[in-house]
Amino acid sequence: MALVAFSLRPPTGKAPISSSDQQSDETSNGRSKEQAKEKKGEGEKLVEGRKGEGATTLLPVPPAEGALADGSNNVKKRYDPSKVKKAERKKIHFAAGCFWSVELVFQRQTGVAITTVGYTQGKIESPTYEDVKTGKSGHAEAVEVTYDPKLTSLEKLLEVFWNKHDATSKNKQGNDKGTQYRSGIYYFDDEQKIIIDKSIEEQKQKLDKPWHKIHTEVKKASKFTPAEDYHQQYLEKGGRNGEKQSAMKGCTDPIRCYG
Repeated sequence: MALVAFSLRPPTGKAPISSSDQQSDETSNGRSKEQAKEKKGEGEKLVEGRKGEGATTLLPVPPAEGALADGSNNVKKRYDPSKVKKAERKKIHFAAGCFWSVELVFQRQTGVAITTVGYTQGKIESPTYEDVKTGKSGHAEAVEVTYDPKLTSLEKLLEVFWNKHDATSKNKQGNDKGTQYRSGIYYFDDEQKIIIDKSIEEQKQKLDKPWHKIHTEVKKASKFTPAEDYHQQYLEKGGRNGEKQSAMKGCTDPIRCYG
């Protein structure tokens, strides 16, 4: 019987791949996959790393800076303070005169998630503006600042506080007079108290006149009663004349306080 020689070919009709070529392709593909994985991992670190800090898939960069999610020219993702987990937020109460302008200066700060104006440290259970403006209720006009300590610090907020008002003026800021306009910082925990005490000592060292004195009271935070709705974000909404002022993060426009 005659023997017939023949070779097996792949069904596609392509030439067989040698073992050396196959090994080379596998090495190349493996390297490409590793590079792609590393590149993807870097991108995930930039975004998912922020998830662990509370801002789900959003970078903690103020809108004014408009940072990119991965440092490239791809999709922009701005910091959204409303996405910060409540458990990671901290609060502090600041009193520095009329709460309208005090609120706006803190609205503009990166890392500040919520601001609320209201009344605190008084004798009446649920005061109204009419009660507080007499100066007899014992309350101070104050701003409750809710902030993300991963994006800002109490030290930075205190710096804003000192720069916003004259702490050497007792019960008076500008044309506003009365105990309701006093300077005060009201803390929620011992860690905040330590930082506040240190900051006050630093301010004392800056006083340029021997008769000047820091009149800022420091107390444990007590009941905070939010002010009436029309007081909330008053200057941002424009006040009586509709002259709106920017509350954008990082804004440095001069603040105009009006009725």
